[in-house]
Amino acid sequence: MTQEERDTILLEMQNNIVYLVEGHKTLHKEIKVLQQDVEILKQEMKALEQEVEMLKQEMKALEQEVEMLKQRIQILEQRMQILENKVDRIDGTVMKMEVSYSEKIGGLFDAYQTHEEKFDSQQKNLEKHEKILDMHSDEIYILQSKVQG
Repeated sequence: MTQEERDTILLEMQNNIVYLVEGHKTLHKEIKVLQQDVEILKQEMKALEQEVEMLKQEMKALEQEVEMLKQRIQILEQRMQILENKVDRIDGTVMKMEVSYSEKIGGLFDAYQTHEEKFDSQQKNLEKHEKILDMHSDEIYILQSKVQG
């Protein structure tokens, strides 16, 4: 091999070495950028994990509140059932009272009607007797006039 060929090979090798060194430097820079990106991703991942943990805690609190609401609803339903039972009893009592009082009121109106009829009958009787008394009074007057006259 000639010196010129060796020089050409050496020059190519030097160029390749320079190229490799530059490539190595570029790779080293890219690795640093990637490492920084990985660090940022780790930090973001930690932040996300913290947010997930907070969401879990909030979810647990909400579940507890829902459970409390379910218990309150159950208590309200029981109270409502008690009130419905009381209303049903009151309705029954009111219906019995209505029947009982309507019979009594009917009886009172019947008695009132009977008393009114009796009163009317006695009023007519009284008017009849007053007419008789008036007639007797007139007859007594006539007889006294004749006796004195």
